[in-house]
Amino acid sequence: MAGPPEYLESNVKNVAALHVTNFANLGMLIYGFSPQGAVVFQVNNIGGVLAAGNMDVKGNISADFDVYARGVRLISDKNAKENFLSVNTLEVLDKLASVPIQTWNYKNDTSEGCHIGPTAQDFNATFGLDGDDSKHISTIDLQGVALAAIQGLNEKLEAENAELHKNLAKLEARLLALESKR
Repeated sequence: MAGPPEYLESNVKNVAALHVTNFANLGMLIYGFSPQGAVVFQVNNIGGVLAAGNMDVKGNISADFDVYARGVRLISDKNAKENFLSVNTLEVLDKLASVPIQTWNYKNDTSEGCHIGPTAQDFNATFGLDGDDSKHISTIDLQGVALAAIQGLNEKLEAENAELHKNLAKLEARLLALESKR
């Protein structure tokens, strides 16, 4: 079949249409509810994927390509979580300081650009957050570690600042005492 994608229409609400075509020799698979419908999912044989509309996907999505989006919203509702424990933010900061942060590129990168960050193996060996998965870093864990380290850094800064102000007050008092003896 050649030509633009064709949608199979149905008079039954929410019945999916599926069309496989060889549009411009790209070998596309297109899934949707209609041209005016809410969801279109398109895959071609050169690595392109397009998802448009409101999609509710359950399970995992694996991709060996860059994903572009306006934003990603991670489920962080306290009602979806359990087993809350406080974090020692200074300990997280110290651990993070030991994680190697390097520039690197993926072996299959086609551009000459590089990335910066830890490897999953180093990050997970240090924090142990992804269970038995040593090849990935969850963005929610990466963000959580970064936020905890920022809080730890703030706590450390405030403690050092308080100590410096205390020492400064002592020095000012000594200076005032010395000047009053003149």
